[in-house]
Amino acid sequence: MKRLLLLLSVMFVLLAAVSCADTDTTADRETNAPATTAENVITTTNFDEETTAPAVTTEDPALQLDFSLTNDGQGYIIVGIGSYSQSDLIIPATYQDKPVVSIGNYAFTECTSLSSVTVSEGIREIGELAFAYCEGLERVILPDTLMKIGTRAFEGCVSLEAVTLPDALAEIEASVFQGCISLIEVTLGSGVVRIGKSAFGECMSLGGIHFPKGFSELDATAFAGCISLAAITVDESNPLYCSVGNCLINRESKTLVFGCKESCIPDDGSVTVIGEDAFWECGGLEQITVPATVEVITDGAFFRCINLKTVDIEEGVQSIGAFAFGDCESLQSVTLPESLSTIGTGTFAGCAAIATIVIPERVTEIGEDAFLACSNLVIHCRAESQPEGWNEAWNSTNCAVVWDWADQ
Repeated sequence: MKRLLLLLSVMFVLLAAVSCADTDTTADRETNAPATTAENVITTTNFDEETTAPAVTTEDPALQLDFSLTNDGQGYIIVGIGSYSQSDLIIPATYQDKPVVSIGNYAFTECTSLSSVTVSEGIREIGELAFAYCEGLERVILPDTLMKIGTRAFEGCVSLEAVTLPDALAEIEASVFQGCISLIEVTLGSGVVRIGKSAFGECMSLGGIHFPKGFSELDATAFAGCISLAAITVDESNPLYCSVGNCLINRESKTLVFGCKESCIPDDGSVTVIGEDAFWECGGLEQITVPATVEVITDGAFFRCINLKTVDIEEGVQSIGAFAFGDCESLQSVTLPESLSTIGTGTFAGCAAIATIVIPERVTEIGEDAFLACSNLVIHCRAESQPEGWNEAWNSTNCAVVWDWADQ
């Protein structure tokens, strides 16, 4: 019995010692554990509980533009680029639950970072100089609702390559696309009836133009400086104009009103008059033959065709108007017909490359400064002496004159 009690006492002592050792070890672990910080805490998300998602901005960047209420308070006009900084711009159709009706004058002038603009349906007007000199602008999409584009609206957009004008647009005003030197293709809407002064002036890459059914009025300088223009066509149902040989012709008056570098004046009687400024600043034209069916070459018809070298005017032409070949600085050869009776004021002024010209005997009238600044010209006149109808200053540059000239 004593032995049993002794054994139990020993076992109790051993168990007590082990228990103390475990307590010390746990204490040591707690003492040596690193401090709890934000960096070493791992958070476990309970997906059964509601969580708050980060805020997402859904505002349309176009709303960063500057807007102004219309006078009647029924809509908005875009008046400036505001804080908008992207290269692709979509003009919104509405703002603060009201329609956007127009783009104001100068709204995006010189915004060189813009590369494309899409104007939403509902917008009716683009103001003067609205996108002028946006030199990075390559593409513009216009809405069917657009009824007016102000003067010089896209002037100097040197990267713009193509544009389609809507059917609702009736007039292309002065200088709208002037200086768009990369513009290759223009599609006129069916409603276009008029194209104004220098509307496409200096669009040096433009290759052709097609006039719609209702088109009726073209300013003589509308395509001045379009040196690549090679094709002119007209809708067959246009009652006023037709096109033959890349010439725009008024059917009733038989007047060639507009030509290009590839024009071939028809000799079938459909053209009897070369209209005023018809080839104005047609820099791509190098040679032209005026057929016998033409009677009159009017004022400024070939003015400043700087690369025109050869002109052959066939028998039948009776009159050449003022400055008809003015400033044709490369012109070297001109054949005047015996049917000619009138040479206008400044007709060949500034044609410094002409070396010789023969004035037919039937010419009874020559205007002032007809050969101004033709310093190297020798004039051969079939008349024995100066006719009374010639202006006293017809030879103001004092070119050499040979009277009573006969072909050698």
